[in-house]
Amino acid sequence: MQNLPRMISAALRRGTDRLDVAKNMQVHSERAIIDSMKTATRGRQLVVRDIEEEVVRALKLSAARHGRSAEAEHREILRQALLPTKDRMPLKDFLLSMPDVGDDADFERIADHGREVDL
Repeated sequence: MQNLPRMISAALRRGTDRLDVAKNMQVHSERAIIDSMKTATRGRQLVVRDIEEEVVRALKLSAARHGRSAEAEHREILRQALLPTKDRMPLKDFLLSMPDVGDDADFERIADHGREVDL
């Protein structure tokens, strides 16, 4: 599927009525698994559909452990996962900072055939 903003621009250049474009956007929005909308009072909202029950349960348990609502826990998880922090080094930089020491043989797995078991 094309990028939605490009589709909208192309439709408007072709002379499509703005109301038809808006209806088309609504159809695409209803099919989305994740949808973002702005409300007048609270800013942006994020709607995530079709979440497995075990994920919801884990979110609620995590929220309870941290003493906050499931919604607040969801916001915090998103912040930690997506926003950079000043004191956290990106994984790529962390790996590149490791010294290049040792030979590959130093890290080879030792052959282990297990132990004998009487059945």
